[in-house]
Order: sequence, then C-alpha cells, then structure tokens
Amino acid sequence: MSSAVDRTGVVSHIKNGIQSCGINFLMGSGLSRPYLITLGNIEGLLEALSQDKTADEPTKNLIRLSLYKRYFEAVMLKNCSWYSRVGDDQKSYDHVVKAYEEFLLALNNIVLHRDNVLIGKQINLFTTNIDLFLEGALESKNLEFNDGFKGRIIPKFSLSNFRRAYFKTSLHYENKAELPVFNLFKLHGSINWQEGDGDSPYICLATLEYMRAIQDALSEIGEKFLIDMSENDSLADLKRKVLAIRDVPDEVKIQKFFNEYSKLRIVNPTKEKFATTLFDSIYYEQLRMFANELEKENSMLFVMGFSFADEHISEITLRVANSNPTLKIFVLAFDSKVKEQIKTNIHIATNINNNIFIITPEEVSPSSKKEDIQFTYSEMNRLIFCPLSKMVSDKSSSFARKD
Repeated sequence: MSSAVDRTGVVSHIKNGIQSCGINFLMGSGLSRPYLITLGNIEGLLEALSQDKTADEPTKNLIRLSLYKRYFEAVMLKNCSWYSRVGDDQKSYDHVVKAYEEFLLALNNIVLHRDNVLIGKQINLFTTNIDLFLEGALESKNLEFNDGFKGRIIPKFSLSNFRRAYFKTSLHYENKAELPVFNLFKLHGSINWQEGDGDSPYICLATLEYMRAIQDALSEIGEKFLIDMSENDSLADLKRKVLAIRDVPDEVKIQKFFNEYSKLRIVNPTKEKFATTLFDSIYYEQLRMFANELEKENSMLFVMGFSFADEHISEITLRVANSNPTLKIFVLAFDSKVKEQIKTNIHIATNINNNIFIITPEEVSPSSKKEDIQFTYSEMNRLIFCPLSKMVSDKSSSFARKD
C-alpha cells in the first residue's frame, strides 16, 4: 500500500474521498465463494488445450467437455431454483447471500447520507460474474437498480437504459428527493441472458429453464466419459485420464452438448474472451463505459474478489489510472500472497500516478494477526463498508441535531 494512505486510517481516508467522488466497484468471482467456485485453473487448461499439438480432436473434445461440465455445474446450475442445496451447501449459500445484502445496504446508506448534494446518488457495479447474486440481493432488499433491461413481457437490453435516476415525491408538498440507484454492468454476460428472435437479434432476460437442456445433454453423454479433475490437475493429467477411457463416446451427443452450451450469452473462461468482447458490441460497450467512468475527475474504484488475471480489464484499468491522476483505486486483496499476484497482474511498477492502493486485511486492522484474517466478503463488510456506513450516518445525524 502506498504511503499516501495512512496504514491505520484506511477507512477514514476512504470516507473523506467518498463524500465527493463518483463511486465504482469492480467485482469478481471471489465474492461468491464459498458457494460458487472461482475459475481456478480452468482458464489455463482451456488455453493450454487450444495450443496443444499432440492430442487428437476426440481427446480434446472430451477434455473440453469435462472442463465446461465443471464450470456449468459448479457456477451456473447452482443458481437454478430446482438445484437442491443441503447441509454445508445451504450454509455457504446463505453466507454469501447475507454478505451481498449487507454490502449493498451499507453502500445505499453511504450514498443516501453523504455530504455533497451536487453529486448524483449513483453507484456503478461492474462485475465479471455471470451468477445472479447481485440481482437477487438488490431485489430482496428493494433497492433501486438499472441492469440495462427495460420491459415487463420481454425485457430487452440496451445501454441507453443505464443512467436512469429515481426520485421520491412527498405526498403533501411534492418535494422531490433523489434515491440511491445501482447501475449493474455484467462485463462477461449473465446466465439469465439469451438472444432474442427476429432479423435484428437482441439480448433479453430469460428464465433458467434452458439450463435443463444443457443438463440433459450431459446426462445423455454418460458419466464414464466425463473425467473427474482436481484443482491441481495439469493438461497432461487430463490427457492420461481420457486415455484410460476404454469405450468410444458418441460424438453426436457431445456435439449436442456444445450446441446447447453455445446458446449461453456469456464470455467463456478462455484467453479468446478478449476477442469476444471486441466483436460483441454489448460486451465491448460495457468495457468502454467502465473506462469512461474511471476517466471522470475525482472517481474512486474499489476492486473486490478480483485478481486482475483478466488481461483486458487489467490493461484498461492501468491505462486509465495512468491517464487520470484524480482517480483512486483501492484493491482489496484476499491476503498477502494474493497481493503479490495482483501487483504482477496489473504491472503495479508502471503505475506512474501512484493511485493504485492494494490493501490486505491487516493493513485495515493492524492489531489482527496475519494468519487470523483474510479479506472474505464478510470481512470486507466488517472492516470497511459497515464502519464507513456508520461514520457517514453518524456525521449526518450530528448535523441534523445541530439544525
């Protein structure tokens, strides 16, 4: 962490800045743990597979199939209403839901009570997550949000639907008060997006029923062709497991799975995702809006559950940090080891404005032992956002009492 932020006054420093800054968040898959897995080595294995010259195409298809199966079952399917959660699975789900709700309520309170009335009450949430935790938490707590969709029968996506403000009018005197609103940008798409029909395709909201078609296609292939994998498996390990399969899989059934899977409106965890974001206007325009928000004077960006392993987002963030000296970026690193990874991924040595601050939990709470604390979502709330919410509310209440 730069010396520009006092080691024992991180929350106070953020509070002073947040009063007059545009507020932005970049949120990654680390926030949905432990209920949903992070990508781990899936992206690396898919990249290595695409570059491999020794395996034949049937072998590659079985490895690719198994990797997508793991991603589908451990990240997507667990969002469906018919997915059965029991025991620890239910506990981890409830834990994650509570963390999202606590975070959003704290932010809503911060924006509602901050001093500067000239700044709009908008909070930008940029996420690479394709899960539905943010939408669910915003709805369950009755918070106002824009997700790019408009319409009730067939909600359709358009970038013009962002930036809508919400006002509440009093019953007797018709005084208007602006309400806090969250702008939700899903940079890699979402599991509840689908492509509309017609000559001019559009993105619309979908139920998750189409997930059953993917699930059914997996069932038709058969478990014996879907190899088990551990977090530490290399591509060589996966190739050996495929070679151990004696029977010949039905290529038609495998292709059926890939056809159903391809209907997902998401950016898949491969290195080609950068090309995807460039060619698909929705993803590209959201990235452009991310850059535009950070280029504004006196903006703040909080990065949570995200290690900057996504090269395209890392490059955009560093470029804007170097071009806008009034921007401040606070990266909340899970622990000291992840902090070093983030430094490497974002090329911190080339940050010419020294406006990227990578913070570990013990830097917020110096009395804590390093081995006792990690920046889980709950700890971020406990150490930063809930205290920040209370500090802003207390200050607002003290002004009200003086009046």
